[in-house]
Amino acid sequence: MQQHSGSAADTRTAIPPSPGAYVVISVLAAVVLSMASGFAGRPAGNAWGWLLTASEAPSLRLEGLTDGAVIGGPDFAQTSGVLRTETPERLAEATVALDGQPLQAGFGGDGSVRVPLEGLADGPHVLAVTQQPSLLLPEVDRRWTFTVDTQSAPP
Repeated sequence: MQQHSGSAADTRTAIPPSPGAYVVISVLAAVVLSMASGFAGRPAGNAWGWLLTASEAPSLRLEGLTDGAVIGGPDFAQTSGVLRTETPERLAEATVALDGQPLQAGFGGDGSVRVPLEGLADGPHVLAVTQQPSLLLPEVDRRWTFTVDTQSAPP
């Protein structure tokens, strides 16, 4: 009686991998490739920086208005606001809303969104930028408040 020794002469047939194994291998290859693209241009100690920066909130600044401002009087017609970011790709899914009404989805290629102030009623207003988090995009919930007061005399 012969025993199987596991040598090259062994005549056992190999079982082919299941289709699920191909899926797992494909996913692992995609992860490795995305990590490799994230490594490009980074110091060796910061190879995982692509993952860390995905969770950081992008910078946003509001030009022409300040949080808590009271605007109105004779200069109101010339007042305008612009939201700016240096990383518009990180706000691809963001919604910009004024008093709950969407102004624009995402930021343009120049990283700006105009905030229309014409026709706003007197009273408090809220400008909000929100974005639900995803694997590659951070959560964003940033708000600015300002008040329109066209009835008061200028200071």
